Amino acid sequence: MINNNIMSEIDLYASAFPVQYGSATGAVIDINTLDEVKEFDGYTDLGLLSASFLIMSPFYSDDESSFNIAWPSYRHDPDKNDKKGYFIASARYGYFTLALRLVDLLIEDAPNIVPEYWDYQVKLKYYLGRSHSLSMLFFGSSDYLKLGLETDEEKARKEQEYNDDPLLLSIEFKTDQQFNTQGIYYTFEPSKRFQNTLMAYASLNRIRQYVFFEGENFPEALNGINIEAYPDIFGLKNKTRAEWWEDHGEIRIGLEYAFFKFIASGKSLYVYEGKAGQGAFQRGEADELFYTYELDEDIENELVGGYVENKFTFGGLQFVPGIRSDYLDRSRVSTIDPRYRISYEFPFQTTLSVSYGHYSYFFQVNPRNFNSNIDLAKLGSILKPERAIHRVVGLEQRIDLFTVKIETFLNDFFDRPRQFPHTEADGTFLPGLSSGRLETKGFEFLLRKDRRESSDGLFGWLSYTYTRAREKSNLPVEPGYAGVASNVVGDPYGDIWITSGNEQIHSLKITSGYIYGRSTFSAKFQFYTGRPYTPITASEFDEEYYNLSGVSRYLPIYGERNSARYDMFHQLDVRYSFKTFYSWGYVSWYIEIINVYNNIQKDQQDFDKTRPYQEGVNPVLKKPDTSLSLFPGFGVEIKF
Repeated sequence: MINNNIMSEIDLYASAFPVQYGSATGAVIDINTLDEVKEFDGYTDLGLLSASFLIMSPFYSDDESSFNIAWPSYRHDPDKNDKKGYFIASARYGYFTLALRLVDLLIEDAPNIVPEYWDYQVKLKYYLGRSHSLSMLFFGSSDYLKLGLETDEEKARKEQEYNDDPLLLSIEFKTDQQFNTQGIYYTFEPSKRFQNTLMAYASLNRIRQYVFFEGENFPEALNGINIEAYPDIFGLKNKTRAEWWEDHGEIRIGLEYAFFKFIASGKSLYVYEGKAGQGAFQRGEADELFYTYELDEDIENELVGGYVENKFTFGGLQFVPGIRSDYLDRSRVSTIDPRYRISYEFPFQTTLSVSYGHYSYFFQVNPRNFNSNIDLAKLGSILKPERAIHRVVGLEQRIDLFTVKIETFLNDFFDRPRQFPHTEADGTFLPGLSSGRLETKGFEFLLRKDRRESSDGLFGWLSYTYTRAREKSNLPVEPGYAGVASNVVGDPYGDIWITSGNEQIHSLKITSGYIYGRSTFSAKFQFYTGRPYTPITASEFDEEYYNLSGVSRYLPIYGERNSARYDMFHQLDVRYSFKTFYSWGYVSWYIEIINVYNNIQKDQQDFDKTRPYQEGVNPVLKKPDTSLSLFPGFGVEIKF
């Protein structure tokens, strides 16, 4: 997360993004930070769930020292002092655990899993001369998730009330993630027609996960899953922009190099694709459903990439052809991805655009997936880069303060890696195959209403997206893949197109506010279709567990994959703030209610394994134990 007040603009590319973004096939969010600070400024927000602050100030040189920070007491003399740069620093800390303790009386079932987090951002810029500048950026975040706010008595009561599988008597789960990125930029800009930026950066990260089950009958091989991973990245980038044909032609060239050093230790497992997400197994089936292994990895990867893009402009017509290429040393694979965008802006503020592009993604170098797919990082040519083709047609209309935008999209994804631990015919063990396919299509409608600066009135936006998505794993549907008898079935649905588990057919979001004097009334409403799931249609008695423990246990039998949907989700949040202005800034008090009418989506299929299947009774759809229901909040924002 990044403090709102440090952002200058945000570009969201839901599809068909430009060539400067490499090793990506999905959506891209590009956040640009402030690049000018005129005077000392600050901001703080103290709320019920988190607190944040931001401070910024320019640098000035004088006759006695290299630079001065423009604190509130500083008096600038434009005849003697030259602006030499600026600094920006912000941080945030979330204290959900403390907040939920304070309001526990208002919440019937407080979440038993809560996040604790902090983040920071620091930016420094120093002007070396009229055409030269040096910038430094420091970004970091930490997310810690742990089980339970309950006392021992509360925990025992909830285990008795909610535990529906005697095999899983108790579970302990922890996850801790930290990401810290630093970058230094040297920019040379002798004129508005030419700019070159050289950047060196490092991303130092840590990911820890721990899962432990209690119970003497739980398979020992699956117990004590623990991962400690350090996916670090070091890189260089150079970007050049030059206007070679005044008002008509601008070329952009980029070169990139990245070195990835991923270290991991502990114990992890694979889940066979055909059994993933079914949530129940017989004790003796563990070897058929899971593959566990010890971790001691020190993996290195090198990625070299570059792009060329040319923007031609003739009146309202704009044509942007480009090409990108990346090479991953470990896989010995080069990608070549052409991309195009053509648009025309009519005199009546209507813009029509068409975009098309090829995209590639190397799974070996994804730091956030490293902890759950560690072996992917060390695979070579057997792991193909995921490929995608994006097609987008858009129409945008501006009328005074209103903007209407419609985009249709059709995207195809190929060579998606699927988990399938198996042995090749030559005896080589592989954790999966690059066999997956995905198709998505739909459209998005956006209506935005802006407000004139320093005036009362209505503002906000409405967004509606319609999406259909289907996928196919293409994994073996019969045992004995590659002629090896020990290879089990990869996926019973491997050769069938099924609804994607992430599909949301309808998604509607409305954010609106009204400013009246010193008061602001705002609200956010969201609605979207529930995700697909595989329904339980019958059950069978677990004889093996009964013979071991004397306790009855029933295993669910599943129907057609992703043939049912969870309930639709909808939620309304409201806020009122009152602002008082002072000579040094303002103070804004606010009160808000999250989930006004206390709606929680049922997004879990709960099967009590101590009882047999009974339609309408077992299983049932339930709300997540970690959900946060109606929640009042209040706080104060101070700008100085």
